[in-house]
Amino acid sequence: LSKGAPIERGFTYLGLDKKIDFIEVNKVFRFVYPDVTIDCYTVIENYLHQLINKFPHEQEGIKRYFETMKHIWDEILASDYKPNFLQLSSYPFRFPQLVKYQKSTFQDFLNKFIQDKKLQEILGSGWGYLGLDNSRISALYIIGMYMSYHAGGAWYPKGGYQSMSNAFADRFKELGGNLRIKTRVKKILVEGNRAVGVELEDGEKISATRVITNADTKKTFLNLVGKEKLSAKMESKIKGLQQSVSGFVVHLGVKMKIPEELHCGCIMYFSDYGIAKNNFSLAEANQIETSTDKLSFGLSIATLKCPELAPPGCHALDIIYMPAPYSYKNNWMKDNRENYNGLKSKVADNLILAAEKLIPGLSAHIAVKDISTPLTYERYTSATDGGWYDAACTPEQSLLK
Repeated sequence: LSKGAPIERGFTYLGLDKKIDFIEVNKVFRFVYPDVTIDCYTVIENYLHQLINKFPHEQEGIKRYFETMKHIWDEILASDYKPNFLQLSSYPFRFPQLVKYQKSTFQDFLNKFIQDKKLQEILGSGWGYLGLDNSRISALYIIGMYMSYHAGGAWYPKGGYQSMSNAFADRFKELGGNLRIKTRVKKILVEGNRAVGVELEDGEKISATRVITNADTKKTFLNLVGKEKLSAKMESKIKGLQQSVSGFVVHLGVKMKIPEELHCGCIMYFSDYGIAKNNFSLAEANQIETSTDKLSFGLSIATLKCPELAPPGCHALDIIYMPAPYSYKNNWMKDNRENYNGLKSKVADNLILAAEKLIPGLSAHIAVKDISTPLTYERYTSATDGGWYDAACTPEQSLLK
């Protein structure tokens, strides 16, 4: 949201900048490993100097790493348009870095600049925000994420994310929009290969010149549009998309003091190196890590960013584990409510104990606890298997393909 950044321009154009205030967060991430803690600052020079201080033998590689990311970010911004055929033919010359790394994973990208394996893993420690580890995620996706923070800053909506939703809703209605909540869409109406409206679950039909969906790709095309409206090639492509992972989150309200040093966008705590690879291997076998000694997690403390979100002396925080497979223990034992609640409580208790490595005594000061499983995200968002990021952010499924 820094002046001139893409999101800031969009918010200003929509008039949302007058509806909501944002709190700037100087540290996007804190990466905590057994032998080193690194703060990922939005000011790229501060982050770079910290990395060089911790890994002086990689100084030149670190500098080239950031220089190349800046070049890629410039090309991402410059390519933000719908090119015609002639413009597409000049794409490799106008955007050489995008073309060069289009098929690369972030691990491929890191290998060109950094030799130290620990540093490689640290640089990719924000993978939880996109749902794939270094060896699987598209280099362009994660570079775009990091650089959006370095170029545009990191910000938190004053009053929490509900206040941002309210601002969108208010502005939408001011501009003549009719907002209908608790209204499920049954299908997107299509005539002559063009979306012309929607049909609601109760049978009501609403015409439209444009239909915008935030349902995931599979739900949009296979359910809302309908397979019968797709070519065989299109249907096969959509069905073949790798779905993103989901996660497990413990939401807590606590009555205690929390160290100010934990104030950042999100803390990524790793009990050891190689955790991402371990967690994804477990997820592929429909398992999760159950040892509190080995558990790694994300920790986001909203009230260190915006104290008004909780009463004095209290805090609101999230403890995040991912990837959490949808099919874990027979879909989280969902067919039996008692077993489902028992299972998610056991997983939550393990995460809370693990989080005490950063917040000692946490479990003794809990006032409010809520727990989200992949089934929770499916229920609230209708996302396929509760996926957090629609199609997985792999090179094969990158925006340039």
